[in-house]
Amino acid sequence: MRRRWSFATGENVTHGRIAALAFALAVGSSGAAIAQSVTVRGGQSVDVGPVYWIENCTSMLEGFSGVVLTSGPPGVVLSLRKEHVIAARQPCKQPVPGATVVATTPVVTQPVSGTLKYQVTYMTRNGKRTSDHSREITITP
Repeated sequence: MRRRWSFATGENVTHGRIAALAFALAVGSSGAAIAQSVTVRGGQSVDVGPVYWIENCTSMLEGFSGVVLTSGPPGVVLSLRKEHVIAARQPCKQPVPGATVVATTPVVTQPVSGTLKYQVTYMTRNGKRTSDHSREITITP
């Protein structure tokens, strides 16, 4: 019987379990997308989400080159607050070195909604790496 490595669980799995795992990840991803929206008052900042680079719950991170907003509501500025974060996508028991992406919003006179799309650049033990992210945001007056 052929076995493959599961990046989600960190275990060897058989072909039969791969389909079940893919289905569970698809269902989990669609449910998580709904929960990944943030609402903030204009002129204030809000935590958008954690970023980190790990392998087997061991940090590979040496630092960040930055975060770039590739699209989103006008006037939003992103920054990184370096801190230990929970590696939610892997079953790590302890927080890992990383950062929280913070969105600072402009003052608005009426509600504005959109999708923040951004790219984080990491400096890791294995060189420069990037990851793309998106999050729904609503800015209220």
